[in-house]
Amino acid sequence: MNRAIVSLGSNIDPDRNMAAALEALGARTELEVLATSPVYRTAAVGPPGQPDFLNAAVLVETAMDPTDLRMLMRSIESDMGRRRTGGAFAPRVIDLDVILYEGFEGVIAGTRIPDPDIGERAHLAVPAADVAPDWEYGAVGTTLRMIADPLRDRIEAT
Repeated sequence: MNRAIVSLGSNIDPDRNMAAALEALGARTELEVLATSPVYRTAAVGPPGQPDFLNAAVLVETAMDPTDLRMLMRSIESDMGRRRTGGAFAPRVIDLDVILYEGFEGVIAGTRIPDPDIGERAHLAVPAADVAPDWEYGAVGTTLRMIADPLRDRIEAT
């Protein structure tokens, strides 16, 4: 069994969609949800004028490999009505990304794990640190808590 951190985000009916995504993750027999972060409100990244996002993270344990876990996240997104159109910064019904996977560093279908934006984006770092503060990120022994602490003033708990 391996641990992974999955980030969640939504800016289309986010209260309903975040709750539905958390419920869908909890219902999956392929993984066990070990911890869930608080939900945070953040400004959308990308073109101005988009609604704010709600973001969170879950720590899961699974026997799935990183590729299969990523495919499961895409399946849940699809089941919830996500259509991947409009570019990288388009509004989203739900966004589920494997941002860290224990013992794995690499690229899966164009997505780097660990997510290289964790060090810069509060909506990734803070919720991840809430569920696994002592998880080491990178080869230098930096923990998620150390990354998240200076970013906490950029994010608002709901």
